[in-house]
Amino acid sequence: FNSTLTGAQALTLNSGTGTIGFTGTVGTGTPLTTLTITKSGGTTFSNNLSAGTLAIMDGVVGTAVALQGNTTLTTALTTSAGTAAYDVSITGTINTIAGDTNFLNTGIVTLGNSAGDALTFTGGLATTGNVTNPSGTNIAGTVATTNTPMDLGVTTQTTASTIKSGTAAINIVS
Repeated sequence: FNSTLTGAQALTLNSGTGTIGFTGTVGTGTPLTTLTITKSGGTTFSNNLSAGTLAIMDGVVGTAVALQGNTTLTTALTTSAGTAAYDVSITGTINTIAGDTNFLNTGIVTLGNSAGDALTFTGGLATTGNVTNPSGTNIAGTVATTNTPMDLGVTTQTTASTIKSGTAAINIVS
């Protein structure tokens, strides 16, 4: 999809095993209320994304839901284990995600891909301690919570990184 997509509406994407790609901005100006990815063979947002909630339900093994532009989610980001080990990456320069974010996908989670990236999870962040957990977490840049807990599974620092949680605990599983 090459154009801008905007409007205070819900949008559900389901391509089965096919890929989904957005090169235009999504939700800029008027954010989507809810964006649900039911299943895909990989979904890429190469530009900015703004929505209330992003719900990722399932993916094809070895594929990724890639948020490459700046991402703003004002309510929540949810991921489900689904039926396959799919990856989730958030690699925009400035990213703000509200709600307590628990990654339940069983592929890899990538938070940032350069030292200048900033990701803030205002309600907390967990890639471990859940019923299902990612197989690994890659971090780059600043990964932060706003005085809320951060629990990371096995974590690889891919470039200069800062982890901060204000006054809350940070736990990293080795």
